[in-house]
Amino acid sequence: MKKLIMLLIFFSMTIANSTVFADSAGTSTAVFLKLVPGARPAGMGNAFTAISDDSNAIYTNSSGLILVKSMNISATHILLFEDITHTSVNLAYPSGDNTFGLGISYLSMGEIEARDSLGNQLATNNSVNNSVVSVAYSRKIVDGFGVGLTAKSVSQKYGQYSGNGMATDVSGIYKFRIKESYLAAGLALQNLGSPITIADVGNSLPTITRIGIAYMPSNRLKIAVDTDKASDSAMKIYSGVEYVYSNSFVLRAGHNQLNKISGTEGVCLGIGTRTNLEKEVLWEEGAIEESKEEGSEFDFDYALTSNSEDLGYTHRISVSYKFGNKFR
Repeated sequence: MKKLIMLLIFFSMTIANSTVFADSAGTSTAVFLKLVPGARPAGMGNAFTAISDDSNAIYTNSSGLILVKSMNISATHILLFEDITHTSVNLAYPSGDNTFGLGISYLSMGEIEARDSLGNQLATNNSVNNSVVSVAYSRKIVDGFGVGLTAKSVSQKYGQYSGNGMATDVSGIYKFRIKESYLAAGLALQNLGSPITIADVGNSLPTITRIGIAYMPSNRLKIAVDTDKASDSAMKIYSGVEYVYSNSFVLRAGHNQLNKISGTEGVCLGIGTRTNLEKEVLWEEGAIEESKEEGSEFDFDYALTSNSEDLGYTHRISVSYKFGNKFR
């Protein structure tokens, strides 16, 4: 029970900033859909709607998948608190003017105690978990402009109670050049779907409107500002910056609640490494061979998010592999 209470507090305070429990607000279920898994966007304060140039776009703005140049596989693990964890695996596959994406996201709380009306502990399966499988499609309309569509299958389980539902995201992105710099704007409408019924109680999904702009004065520096409004919470403002040094090391910083600054709460920091395997040499059966994966890249990213004083910090670790042969 303690873990369940902590999870509700976490989502209502740090992810949703929600008024779910207020008498004047409607209730939402599957609030974990507000969580952006990747360490890269988290390190930038989740200001990623207008950037969305890798497989993280599945969760922020699927139209940004048009910016993916080669197949990209990534995985993220998030340590929340106690034994509550979140894991996601993503794939982006570009083909001509089209890009396809697949994302699997799973939140686990382990098990909670369940008791009958007399206080006796029940021996039933009391695991608590939420998951979503996202299938995304984006298409380039003209250079720099694309649209995206994502279909989601959402599942929730709270001990002996469970529910399932479907949702849809629609989005667009426009990236254009001004002299030696780039500007980008993104829009995403997320979690459009019917309510999920659990234990005979139906609750709507948290529909979200995301708007973002980004400025890229060079390929080393990205600066972004986002705002979003969820159906069950107040508008939030995000900002972030990413700097790549020597094409190998990445520094990120951001804030995920500029509209409500309180001490260090909302401060986000991130680091990363990029290992280019273009000139990698492999040792195989006593013979040295050049890598056949010319231009491939392995990335490692870490992000630290400062939550409220009670909840401490959230740690994210992401790894990704970008295949060398370009698909466009």
